Amino acid sequence: MTTPARQPFLRGAAILALAAATAVDLSAAAGASGPDRSGRPAPHRISPHFHLESVGSWRSERLERESLAALERWYRSFMIAFAAEPPTPIRVRLYSERTFHASTGAPSWADGSYARGQGIQVASGGVARLEPAMERVLAHELAHAFITARSAGRAPRWLQEGLAQALAPGGEDPPAPVAASSPDDLDHAGAHAFVQALIAAHGLATLLDLVAGLGQGEELGAAFRSRLGGPEGALLAGWQRSRSRATAETRP
Repeated sequence: MTTPARQPFLRGAAILALAAATAVDLSAAAGASGPDRSGRPAPHRISPHFHLESVGSWRSERLERESLAALERWYRSFMIAFAAEPPTPIRVRLYSERTFHASTGAPSWADGSYARGQGIQVASGGVARLEPAMERVLAHELAHAFITARSAGRAPRWLQEGLAQALAPGGEDPPAPVAASSPDDLDHAGAHAFVQALIAAHGLATLLDLVAGLGQGEELGAAFRSRLGGPEGALLAGWQRSRSRATAETRP
């Protein structure tokens, strides 16, 4: 995939490598969030691309350090994949399980969120160190930041969600497709399954190029037709038919 802005991003990669090698943990930086058990303000932690703080009555310095390190690793990976970078620094807030939903307004089933202007917000669950499930949430929300930036906020919701799930590490296999008359009607699991099918048929690079095209102002239908062979509704209908046939053929 080539874009007019590739050279600045390559220079950015070299700068990032130097910054990561010389990064200093400024855990005493100004700015307070929730108090820790001692009642003292919880400081920000700063890395080359993130400002992280814990919110609530409990915090773990080890979790904060490991979260920043993981985010920087995924930032480098996504920067290469997307050939672009979101505006930085990205604000990251780690909430206790009890305060996350009340503070963010996220639905009860969600354990993370991303929005421009608000950054990444994650329920840490009160753990003392970074576990694979939480790293997956951090990577998933960071993927949203890259998709939003690369598409200039124009990626449809189902593509945003499905691609972020595909790019995050681990997780369960997509379930059987759900009934939906439009991609916009897909839930998170359906969006994941549909995007995985598009990746299998056309390749991840093609979908990332589509996201870049949207960011460059391409009309949505034209972007899908030129790269995937049809508009999003027709692609969904074709995928559903093929899955229905496959299911019928496996029945005794």
